[in-house]
Amino acid sequence: MICDIKETIIEVVQAVFPLTLAILLLMLTLVGTSLNQLASFFDEHITYLTGNDFFLVGVKIGILPMGEAIGADLPKHNSLAFIAIVVFLLSFLTTIAEPDVRVLSNMVNLVSQGSIDSNMIIISIAFGVGLFVVISIFRTIYGIPIRYLFAAGYLIILALSFFCTE
Repeated sequence: MICDIKETIIEVVQAVFPLTLAILLLMLTLVGTSLNQLASFFDEHITYLTGNDFFLVGVKIGILPMGEAIGADLPKHNSLAFIAIVVFLLSFLTTIAEPDVRVLSNMVNLVSQGSIDSNMIIISIAFGVGLFVVISIFRTIYGIPIRYLFAAGYLIILALSFFCTE
């Protein structure tokens, strides 16, 4: 347990370090940051690192074992349709629960002045995520090259672009 926390802290610091360094360089060279602002940045950065560490440790302790158990049990059902349905539902519901998707949908609703419903955006995104996770499972099982999926995706986008207004 202690080893996991230490590893998680190292992972988070390594992931965030390049961005932190870039921001610090910008703050010190281009922006003309005061000592107060620099202290505030370090305080907020430490708070972010701490929160991210707690979050990831919680995921590893609480959610990851459950996901591993589901992932180990699904193939035992010997039904590709069952696996696809479960994976779609899990992906769909996880996306609906994602706070960032709600923020995005509210921003789109605001920018479109209410002409695009927030709930329809959330459902559309969740459906797309669920569909593409299922497609990725089929791709893995049947060994479909990803370039074929990209080509199909671009063709669909191109076809849909003819039905869009400016």
